Order: sequence, then structure tokens, then C-alpha cells
Amino acid sequence: MNFVMVRSELQAIIALALIERGKLRTPFVFFAPHKGEDSRSVTTYYDKISQTALLTVHLTKYHCIIANIAAALTLFVASFIALFTHGNIFVAAINYQALGLALKLNPLSRIVTFDDGSANVQIREGSYHQETPPAGTGIYKLIQRVLFPVGVSQFCRTRIAKHYTIYRDRKNIVEANLIECVNIEWGSLLSQHDIEKLSGPVHSIMLGSVYEEIGDSNWREQFLWAAPRSDIYLPHPREKSRPSVDINVLHCDAPAESVINYLNASSANRLTVFHFNSSVALTFVGNSEIEFVDLLGLTLPPKSGSEEWTRRTTLVPAQIAKPFSGCG
Repeated sequence: MNFVMVRSELQAIIALALIERGKLRTPFVFFAPHKGEDSRSVTTYYDKISQTALLTVHLTKYHCIIANIAAALTLFVASFIALFTHGNIFVAAINYQALGLALKLNPLSRIVTFDDGSANVQIREGSYHQETPPAGTGIYKLIQRVLFPVGVSQFCRTRIAKHYTIYRDRKNIVEANLIECVNIEWGSLLSQHDIEKLSGPVHSIMLGSVYEEIGDSNWREQFLWAAPRSDIYLPHPREKSRPSVDINVLHCDAPAESVINYLNASSANRLTVFHFNSSVALTFVGNSEIEFVDLLGLTLPPKSGSEEWTRRTTLVPAQIAKPFSGCG
């Protein structure tokens, strides 16, 4: 018996690809934790996984301590079922405390992981390569520091038996011999309804973000600079609010990767994509036909009317873990 847990749009898309390719075989139980990323597009992918699953278990408010304990016990039982039925637990979010606790309780358990966006391949604070144990005086945080002195994700990495990635030729959270690449057919995720929305000329796109989670205090200034330079704006699935400006917001059922892929293929003009350190940019590494501009890595021009701007940093490849040859 297999088990799979996803908690974002990208994770669900990768999980569906694993099911389609027979990597995640039936029968399996689907754990669907909800944390506010329940936009229509996300629930659509959840529904697709549920249609194939033997059983769907909805885990809500996983940040609550009581729900975390309940989820940990559920995953603990699942780990034993998987172990004795020669199955696996498929999961992307290795910083999930309930998962770490379940693995602590079952020292024989192993997991199969897949990408959770840029956290897998970027070396930055908060990623799966650099995790800081929680600070503070609360009993819950104290327990976390005792159980996971180097962080939950660092502990879970030691239990990974195999990892599936969409980021070809990039170092990930395990050794190269444990990595297998998965290709996503982004074009197949675009509906006719989405295509009809993209009928007009588009030269530049701005990708939304979860702005409450951006560490750079200048993000609002960067947003206001890029907004009038963008033909369309694609909101992030978990985006709750954004600055009030006149911008063409486009809600598509398909993910941003599919929209960008379609516009790039259907236009003779070079596409410019403004973003806030988005994992979407990693999908198109090496594509010279698209210019990805990380707004968090820009020095904006003085307010004199000049359009000149310079990059403070480069998302690709300076902040990405060094390449490897395991997925050629």
C-alpha cells in the first residue's frame, strides 16, 4: 500500500505525473493537508488525485499542535502499513513536523520524495539545504529543538530512499544516485478556456507571490515598478492580497508554467517574466527565449524617469545548488 501527501499546486501536478508514469502505483491513500492554498486550481488537482486514490484523508490546519499530533499518529500508522506491504510514503514537504515525528517513532521507515519548488535546489535560509531550528520559549518549539536539533527537514533527508525531480541537472536534497527526473507536459494542463483568455498580444508577465512571506522589505516598491510594465498578472495560488494597482489580473486553471510555455511557443517576441524568486523560473533554466527578472534582485532606477535598472543578484544559477550529473 502506498501513501501520498501533497499540499500545493506544484506538488499535486508532480504527484499526478508520478501516477501517470506508474511510479506511484495504486492502491494508494491520499493525504490532503489544507493550509489556505485552496484556490480552484489547487482543488482541481486534488480532485484528480482523489479520483485515483483508494481513500482520501483531509488534514486541516496542520499548523495547530493538536492537528499536528493527530497527523503524526496517522502518518506513523501509515509508515507501518507501507513497511509491511512493501509500499512507500510519497511526500514533498520534508519540513512538515508531523512527518518528522512519525519517522522518529518508526526508525525503520523510509520515504520517497519529490520536489517542493525552489526549496529543493536553492541554497538559502529556510530552504531544505539551510534550515534553522525554531527559536522561542514555547513548549512546542522546545520539543521541536529537542527532537530535531538540526531541523525537521535535515532529519527527514536521512530517511529518503528515492527522490523525483523536475529540475534537471541540479543538485537536490539527496545524492545523485537516488534522483530520477520526471518531465511535466505543461502544455497538456492548459484548457481551451485558458487559451481563449490568452488571445491578445502579451510581451511581459508578472507572477504573483505570497507577499506576507517575502523577506525583502522592498518588495512593494518592486511590485509598483513592475506592475505598469506587465501585460498580464498571474496570481499565486496562495496569494491573499496585493497592492491595489491597475493591472490585468488573469485567473487561469493551469499553472503559470503552462501559461508561459504557451505564450513563448505562440509568440515571435521575446517574453519577459517579472517574479519574486519564483520556482517557476527554475523550470525554464536554459531557455534563452524568455527573460526572467527576479524583482528581489533588482536595483531600481532613480525616480527621474530613467528606465535603466540593474540586477543586484541573479537567481539562476548563483543561488542554486551546484549542478550534478545524475539526471542528464
